[in-house]
Amino acid sequence: IVNGKDKDAYSFESSDYNMLPILYFNKEWWAFSDAELADYMELLFVRNARKVNIRKYQSKEYILSHVRPVLVSKKNIPMLEKEDIVYMYYLDMVVVFELILKEDAEGTSAAKLKKWNLENASEKISVEELFLAAQKYASDNYEVSRMDEALMSYGEERYAEDAVSSTYIVTTQNHIKGAAVMISPVVIDTLMERMDTEKIILLPASVHEMIAVPFDESKIKYLREIVKTMNETIVNTEDKLTDTVYIVSDGVISIA
Repeated sequence: IVNGKDKDAYSFESSDYNMLPILYFNKEWWAFSDAELADYMELLFVRNARKVNIRKYQSKEYILSHVRPVLVSKKNIPMLEKEDIVYMYYLDMVVVFELILKEDAEGTSAAKLKKWNLENASEKISVEELFLAAQKYASDNYEVSRMDEALMSYGEERYAEDAVSSTYIVTTQNHIKGAAVMISPVVIDTLMERMDTEKIILLPASVHEMIAVPFDESKIKYLREIVKTMNETIVNTEDKLTDTVYIVSDGVISIA
């Protein structure tokens, strides 16, 4: 279940490995033939299945140095509770914590931390410690880009000319699950400095990025409607965060 909606997933089984990938159905798969889809799944299996030393991932030191934050909608709480996944409330969202198992040029493998992981770590870990470690990860792995510059880097030159230069995108360096970097005071301070202001509006484009615009109280209702419309028409269900608009004033984030 993702954002309150069922989502198909496929899991692998193998007696040779104790860490196996789970693939969530992607609508782009409809373009594959059966043979192409089988080859694609086999490739992902080969890249991600492995036999690992579980004890390594139970180390408190490893967990706190390899945890990344992910912001998700509160609609996911029933699923998080059912799966015993660790989470913390953040404004009108929740932060879940993913343990990075592998990170290289091919991508990142990560697993959501469960209460079992904290209880069976080499030393007990509190949710507060996880949050501080996740903030550090965000502080070390963020990217703040002007909208037109970001579009150019994505190869969307045709849209870059129309982008407003005072609009910024906030995300992670790999542009994956990057909305969560907003939990870092370092990121917020950097954003305010880049925009040369003490008050801005943050729009949740998806779980992957936030959009920052100059503060204008008269536009809040309009911007909220834009976010809601985008979530209903463009953003994939699994990537939707909230319909809320946020205000950052003197480094403090609140709901508009």
